[in-house]
Parts: sequence; structure tokens; C-alpha cells
Amino acid sequence: MPAKNILFRKSYEYKDLSNKFPPVFTNGHKKYIYNNMPPLNADFDSQEIRVTKWDGFDFPEHIPKLVTKQTMHVDSFTYPQPQAGTTEWHVNFADAYLFGFYGGGLFAQDEKQAMEMPCLASVKEMMEAETKINRAAMPMTRVMSKKGGMYSTPVLIKGALRRVDVDTTPCAPRPNGLYGRAFSNSTLDQVKSALTYLQPPTVVNIIAIEAPKGGRKLYTVNQIADAFGTAYSGFIAAKIESNSEKVIIHTGNWGTGAFGGNKILMACLQMIAAQVAEIDELIFHSFDELSAGEYLKGKKLFEELCFSGDKVVVDSVLDSLLQQNFLWGVSDGN
Repeated sequence: MPAKNILFRKSYEYKDLSNKFPPVFTNGHKKYIYNNMPPLNADFDSQEIRVTKWDGFDFPEHIPKLVTKQTMHVDSFTYPQPQAGTTEWHVNFADAYLFGFYGGGLFAQDEKQAMEMPCLASVKEMMEAETKINRAAMPMTRVMSKKGGMYSTPVLIKGALRRVDVDTTPCAPRPNGLYGRAFSNSTLDQVKSALTYLQPPTVVNIIAIEAPKGGRKLYTVNQIADAFGTAYSGFIAAKIESNSEKVIIHTGNWGTGAFGGNKILMACLQMIAAQVAEIDELIFHSFDELSAGEYLKGKKLFEELCFSGDKVVVDSVLDSLLQQNFLWGVSDGN
């Protein structure tokens, strides 16, 4: 299964990746953050960064009986260091163009991760260079099929180094926070007040997947199937890359910000995907109480649909979600 589904793979030591493919930040605030990162010691210079790009996976017919632990925290990602025998992954709410806007003034979840883990920007630059000799290396999390439709190609980065924490929450020095477009509208002093450089850095594993976008009114069967298949493929690839260790995946409001996705539906679909992929635990970071309430509605629906009998068919679960008549929301502009 892994050999069939891997489209591209490459490994670098951190120092080599950063030197050969340095990030290109054009925004002044981001230049300041990057240029003031403390130097790494030799142990971290040799940290292996493993990049894999995957084709979509076929999913099994039935919902597995092994139950994935579903947990919710009312916060943002905190990137804890895993216990021995456990591999933890964090979902990157990607655009189809992997880390494509990391260098400019935007600062949504995708760009924030690339700032805090600048090797992600180097991965994008490396894949761009590799594309000249291998088109499968294109830094794309979604590509055009021969039949004309788009399909998901998750990109996983194992061993990224998180070197700085950028606090985007509103507070007295930063009344508008730093998230999204507020970042470029802030002063450099406001940005400086939000920085905590991490010494030593923390090691993070990333699942970059693009959610469906551009929908209007009711969700279609293809949009629901696309969201589920994308999450499932990213999650099963993470399981393969974890080398039989216990797998914990951290996610959140995937595809519900700039893409305008439905929070109840997208939370539910990620839970189903984790269950079908037989992930040990899915931890959902809701960001706020409002989204926590939407998550709980999605979890109730997940439990009702997935555990209604001995042999629950995955396609039947997705069809039941279609019958719920979920509506698309609107973009939050970030």
C-alpha cells in the first residue's frame, strides 16, 4: 500500500534543507521574526526532515469496530511533545498550493505554521526546485485529474522544528490580535510583544490537506465525499509514516474559515475519517466556545451514524450526512 500511494518522498537534514532552499519572506514583520531566531545547536542542525506526497487511498467498506478516542480542547494548537511510543501529527489547513502564501502579509493557520516552523517554507521551495526534474514533486495538495476533476494529494512533513511561538490572541498590547489580516496591519512592536523564541525548538509532524472550498447553499454528495476522502487519505498516510506507533492527530476547524465550510459537518467528517483510518486518538482544538458547541453537535451525529449496528457501511454514513442538508457558510476573509 505505501509504495503504490507515495508520489514523492525526500529527506534532508535541517541545516542542509534550510541552506539549499532558504525561506523567502517579503513581509517586513516576517523578516524580523525569521532573522532573529536563535541559532540551532548541532543536534538540531542534523534533525531529519522527511517529506512525502501521497495519492488518495481507497477506504474500506465498513466502519471499523476499533473505536478512535475523540477528544476536544477549547484552545489552539499547543504542539506537546509526544510520549515514548507515540507519534503526534498536526493538520495544516492547506491551500492547494502548499504553503503558497507563506512569505507575504497573510497570517491564517497555514501561514502561521510556516512562520513558526520555517523549514515548512523551505519544503515548499525544495519541492518547487524538484519539480523541474520530477513533476510529481509539485508543491500541491490537490491536483487536476486526467478526467478534469480535482483530487487530493496530501503532503506530510515529519520532523519539522517549531522555533518560535507567535501569540495571535487579542490582548491589551494587541487589541485586534495578529490572526489573519490583522498581522500585516499591526506595528512591529506589537508583533515583537507576541513572540516567544523556543530554545530548544520542538519537533512537529504536519499533515497538509486542502478542504473543499467555493461551495454555495447545500453541500453536494461530491463535496461531502471529497472532504471525507481527503481527511481519510491524510490520516492513513500519517498512520503509515508513524511506523506502527500509537497515532494521535490534532486538528480543528479545517476548511471553515476562509473556505466557508460548515463547522458541524467538517468536524463530523474528520471524526469519521479518523475512525475509518483506525487512528488511536483525534484531538480537536475548537479555538473558542462557539466552535466547541458545533463540534459537540458533530460528535453526536458521528456517534449516531457510525455505531448504529454491527456492520455500518461507510458510503451509507456519507449518504446520511447528505440527507442532513448541511449549508455552506461564508468566508471569514482570512
